Amino acid sequence: MLICLGVTSCGWVNLHAQPPPVSEGTLYSQPISVEPITNSYPISFIGPSGDYTGFAVELLNAVARVQDFKVNRDSLENFQTSFLSGENIILPCCNRVPEPEKHFDFSVPYLELSGTLFVRKNKNLIQKISDLNGRELVIASKDSAGDQFLSDCHLNAHVVHEDSLQQAIHELNDGQHDAVFSSQLTTLSIIDHFKFSNVRPLGMPVDAYPVLLCFAVRKGDTPLLARLNEGLDFLHRTGEFDQIYNKWFGHVEPKQFSYLQFVPYVPYVAATLAFALLITLWALMRQRQLHQRIGRQAEELSESKAILAEAQQFARIGHWQRPLDPNMPISWSEEAYRIFERDPRLPPPSIPEIIDCAVGEDRQHWQDVVQRSRKENFDYALDVHIEPKPGVHKIIHVHGRPVRNTHGQPTGFFGTVQDVTEWREAEHGQRESIQLLRAIYDNAPFAMGVFELTDRTITVVSVNPEARRLVGLPAQITPGRSFAELGMPPEQVVFWTELFTRHPTNNAPFKTTLRLNATHRDLAVTLVPLGRTSKRPRFCLIAEDITDRVHKDAEIAQSRRLRAVGELVGGIAHEFNNLLTPILLKADALQHEYRQTPLAAELQTIIDASIRAAEITRRLLTFQRKTDRKPEKIRLRTAIEGDIELLRHAIDRRIHLDCTIASDLPTLWLPSTDLHQIIVNLLLNARDTLIEKLSRESADSKWTPSIQIEAKVLPADAAVPLDPSRIHTPPSGWVRLTLRDNGLGMPPDVLERIFEPFYTTKPVGQGTGLGLATAWHLVTELGGSIDVQSVPGAGTTFNLCLPIRTSTEAAPSSAKITTVPAPVPSTARVMLVDDEDAVSSLVCEILQYHGHQVTTLANGRLAWEKLSAAPGTFDVLVLDLNMPGLNGLELARRARDLPFAGLIFVMSGRLSETDRAEFQRLRVDRMIEKPFTLDTFVAALAAFGLARPAQSETPIDAIPVI
Repeated sequence: MLICLGVTSCGWVNLHAQPPPVSEGTLYSQPISVEPITNSYPISFIGPSGDYTGFAVELLNAVARVQDFKVNRDSLENFQTSFLSGENIILPCCNRVPEPEKHFDFSVPYLELSGTLFVRKNKNLIQKISDLNGRELVIASKDSAGDQFLSDCHLNAHVVHEDSLQQAIHELNDGQHDAVFSSQLTTLSIIDHFKFSNVRPLGMPVDAYPVLLCFAVRKGDTPLLARLNEGLDFLHRTGEFDQIYNKWFGHVEPKQFSYLQFVPYVPYVAATLAFALLITLWALMRQRQLHQRIGRQAEELSESKAILAEAQQFARIGHWQRPLDPNMPISWSEEAYRIFERDPRLPPPSIPEIIDCAVGEDRQHWQDVVQRSRKENFDYALDVHIEPKPGVHKIIHVHGRPVRNTHGQPTGFFGTVQDVTEWREAEHGQRESIQLLRAIYDNAPFAMGVFELTDRTITVVSVNPEARRLVGLPAQITPGRSFAELGMPPEQVVFWTELFTRHPTNNAPFKTTLRLNATHRDLAVTLVPLGRTSKRPRFCLIAEDITDRVHKDAEIAQSRRLRAVGELVGGIAHEFNNLLTPILLKADALQHEYRQTPLAAELQTIIDASIRAAEITRRLLTFQRKTDRKPEKIRLRTAIEGDIELLRHAIDRRIHLDCTIASDLPTLWLPSTDLHQIIVNLLLNARDTLIEKLSRESADSKWTPSIQIEAKVLPADAAVPLDPSRIHTPPSGWVRLTLRDNGLGMPPDVLERIFEPFYTTKPVGQGTGLGLATAWHLVTELGGSIDVQSVPGAGTTFNLCLPIRTSTEAAPSSAKITTVPAPVPSTARVMLVDDEDAVSSLVCEILQYHGHQVTTLANGRLAWEKLSAAPGTFDVLVLDLNMPGLNGLELARRARDLPFAGLIFVMSGRLSETDRAEFQRLRVDRMIEKPFTLDTFVAALAAFGLARPAQSETPIDAIPVI
């Protein structure tokens, strides 16, 4: 019976079909599908706005909100699809009857409806139930409570079945039928809402046909059912259920006097009755002695009752007694009334009425036990889940036994009922906590275990799987056995025994980090004392494998150390460039002056040495700034073959080169110069170690020196760049380039420092210590990574991970500012700002030689004050970058803001890429890197017509210009 009293529910479901099992893994990951009911006012219907509304709709929405899940009321076809596919579903308003209980689990009832008859007002044809014979009676649907009512009352009425209760009441109001059997509460709401004035209740409620509305879920969907019950309980406790109930039914149901309002008057009534009893006894007996005895007994009885009631209330236990003699009264204690949420003023309920409060399978089980107890005369005790009223869920412990007289004949039944809700919930919570702790313990990513220490012997109490793996214990462990008995190596037994015995004697946790030499792993260990058992101390061991973290910390420290060295080296190189500039300029000028004399050759030696020193400083500056070379398309195999061919004559012929790089590797977008420099540096490093090992090997040795080069494509998550801040777009993958030699290898102390600038193990004069440092820096600039493994005496392997990108990812577009220089007179007014006197004086001489008026300043702030006072006084600014007061960048920025429209030249021995970009934005006309030659500077002047014609024809070096 799925449709009754005007409330529809699950009528579409084929209860004999076997749906797929519930998928607990998808619980709450998607909105839960709810059966759409569109025409059951006021339970569930579609409102004027087109949305679902009604008492059941708002109640389910409130439960979903407090339980943090979402519901979806889609079409009936989609709901059927969800049901058949095994998804979580909710039937919003179901009557809990035996047939659906085979296929669905029901929540606690949230609404109890009673059936009644409704007739027309204008024709007083039906006054009692028997008047329905021969009349036309409308019932909401077939096989409902109305059909059962007709069968039980043996009525011979003409029955009409309607699918819509609203339609049936509308037709009754219009005079089409004689009566309608439906639920009283919903029908009164329909009459009130649609203003039906010709319909009234017969006034005879049919209490034998109650309807308990519940939420229903798929059979076995216990987690969802628990959520619904918890949500209903929460709404009852917070009063939100009453607000929703009053919104839909408060205007048609009169407010009743509550049990809580009656409770405060119980003591006064009891006291009044006791006093009246004493007076009556005094008046009737009239004998002092008998009066005193009865009074004393009454007081004792009253005190006993009070103590019993207080004890029952404290223990939340009530009692009841039911004689077999129907003339004998049934007794119920006040606590029993309270447990079952019943008014003590009402007569004690029957046992079937109490059993009907049970939920689900507990109802039938309780009923079977009671029937067996009556037949077989035995005591019973069981836990039962009850719902004494909608939304109230309790767990009670029921104990019953038959009562016999002195002859052993049964005279009745006695029982106790105890509210054990909180205790059972606490036990359930404790079990869940234990399960959660066990799940954490068994699946924790770190080792956990409990051990006992007895006379320097470690005994295993319990260990989790990670502890068995980390400590090296067997998969199956018998508690109470020592490490030695479990087959652990002796060195590990000594290691862990020393760790436990080193623990302090106080109860504070002991934390330390150590290295397990047997497995070469670093551990973070915490020992927590757990007290003593049989005078033996117990400890909880928590150990985490931090090997990867230690390695990463070491890599970060190495990176920071190299970066600091790079900053230091960059500063030194800048100062060195300032010293080289006047040397190179002066030597170049003197060579031009004495080019026809033997002194020119001597001066060329100075110039060559200065240029070589300048090249070294440029290599040093590689550690301090980014490369400005643009990425280009590179085939790794072609690039490496070219480098091998380039070094063919520099590598000893006894060394075997084996390059096994596939030709179908992805194309790389990298600065080719940087990649070639990395490969050449690594090849030369491998060559040097092989040559040194060759010098140590005997003539008859069968060892063959070799260098192996191979490459492999890795996924995007297989490598991490040395400096993630340089990666703007994550690469689509990596090419791992491996270069392996079988040379001398390196001990750990050398391996830690191989990327440090100037660090070398070669003899003085045979190495600069910049090769591997440069490779490390360039790989960092490319957004890649490099690591090295080496075994002393066996060889070294370098692994480079190079990012795979498209051309647009590797070379982001940047707008280049193109400026047209303003016309400059042949005799220009030049402001020269440089704090290096040697550089300033030589540059001033060159400018004056070319016919310009030069104003020399050594402080940026003084230069700004002079320029801002009269911007039109100067045609050209020649600035150094690093100056006291204001640096060259700030001075150029302020000059353009004046605005200053003349030429701006910048000279610096340390230009970062950020400085270059900012100077380009400020429309700086020329940037000249120190040290520079005379021809380089004159060429920069000639580009803007500032050099004499004879000087402009002088051969010049390449000009570093952005």
